Amino acid sequence: MDVTYIGHQTLLVESHGIKVLIDPVFRERMPEERVSMYPAKVLDDAQLLPVHAVVITHTHLDHVDYEAFERINKDALLFVSCISYGRLAPLLADHGFDPAKIVPLQPTGQVRLGKLRIGGALFGRQANEQGLGEPDVTPVG
Repeated sequence: MDVTYIGHQTLLVESHGIKVLIDPVFRERMPEERVSMYPAKVLDDAQLLPVHAVVITHTHLDHVDYEAFERINKDALLFVSCISYGRLAPLLADHGFDPAKIVPLQPTGQVRLGKLRIGGALFGRQANEQGLGEPDVTPVG
């Protein structure tokens, strides 16, 4: 498994031929939150993209970047924290992603993408507390 630190909160995980981008922020500055990304990002889309999946952990502005949404391949699966799903799913669909590929991830849920497992962690919450009726383990792909 290879993990590439892209900066601030953005990671690229590559395992078993699958690429997963976590909390993609491609901009160097986010004036909405007076945040500068560190280290400065020099991104080569040809090396970074396409990805098989994207994980968005929550909706803080330094974890949600419209520029990144425009650049990410639209056939990627998007795993979104179930707490943020109601807010992010329509926004992601507006950016051209297939609503059927925008998947809520439960706090203790796991999804499988080939041999790669993506899972949430329980931090003072109960599984399925959001009432989405999703199973705790979801095979995908």
